[in-house]
Amino acid sequence: MDIPLNLTHHKLKAKPKWPKHWSLTPERKAELAQYRQTSALTDHQRMLDGLLVDGNQAIAQALASRAAAPKIAIPEMVAAGKGKGGKMVGVRR
Repeated sequence: MDIPLNLTHHKLKAKPKWPKHWSLTPERKAELAQYRQTSALTDHQRMLDGLLVDGNQAIAQALASRAAAPKIAIPEMVAAGKGKGGKMVGVRR
């Protein structure tokens, strides 16, 4: 005896689709190329003016200054009281 398959309770998930406005059109490619060119020109101008920060150089300087800084003695925490552990208390249950 065959039992019919009832899938009325099962909802199909919608597959996400790639939005058309995300596609890289020739106009968008030209716009991105123009943006990259202007940002490269501004970076070059900043480099000439000395305003462009080199991240690797900044990190190296920070590490060098940190290593050259005098070491501050930090007091060590010591346990007060008896040298051994605390009193063991037996608990009845």
